[in-house]
Amino acid sequence: MAGHTAKAEHRETSMSEKREQLEIAKLELEIENLKKDLVYKDFKIKAIAWGLFFTGLTLLAKLKGSGA
Repeated sequence: MAGHTAKAEHRETSMSEKREQLEIAKLELEIENLKKDLVYKDFKIKAIAWGLFFTGLTLLAKLKGSGA
């Protein structure tokens, strides 16, 4: 009887460890996805900033060209 109890406890511990490992893997995947999202958003913000900068330069050149 003691052998059955030990096997059940070992199985329960093993399942608990597997659940923890799965949870860790899920969290690691979520972290990687958040990192990728941050890189994308950072790139997008820089692209918008450069676009605004060059739009400003173009408008400035047009104003200077018209004699204003």
